[in-house]
Amino acid sequence: TETCNVAGFLGHGASLTSILYNGSLAWYFYLTIVQEYRHEDIQSTWYLEPAMHALPWLVGWSTAAALWPLEYYNPIGWTCWIGSYPPGCSDTTYPCTRGATQVDAYRWAFFHAQAWFVFAVAGITLGAIYLTVRKREAVMEQYAFAHRSSSLRGPRTTPQPSTLAQRVAIQACLYQFFFFLTWVFPMMQFV
Repeated sequence: TETCNVAGFLGHGASLTSILYNGSLAWYFYLTIVQEYRHEDIQSTWYLEPAMHALPWLVGWSTAAALWPLEYYNPIGWTCWIGSYPPGCSDTTYPCTRGATQVDAYRWAFFHAQAWFVFAVAGITLGAIYLTVRKREAVMEQYAFAHRSSSLRGPRTTPQPSTLAQRVAIQACLYQFFFFLTWVFPMMQFV
């Protein structure tokens, strides 16, 4: 059981910290692209950059540490994570010797809620980034079109469809899709 405690602690802490770091990365891109913060602005603000690094570590590893004395790290099949022991124990079948019967509530409180929150935040920030790029590109296209139409070099041309905004949309969708795909199957195993 001590081996399972260590494996569960390391797996939970590392997994949740990784997910939360993706949220920090999405937040960083939101600040730099949508809010037009410069990297120097983020570094010079006393709380932004430290919070982007500290919060994933603090939340990930503090939730992992909180579960250890509660004896919730137990075998769940192929690894050790939040579970009761012996598997399948409940108030109606046979009593649990480790953990308790509220395993699903602990999984949601200590892992799933934070993960789904980060999925939502990442999706919203990536959508805001796309809309910002599309808006800026439309403004630049107006100036480029006005310049082309006022020049005497040739006939007027119609503006081309947005290519940068399309590339940003594709990149954002791919990022969100693979971020979600990485975590959805391990999470759905226990929902």
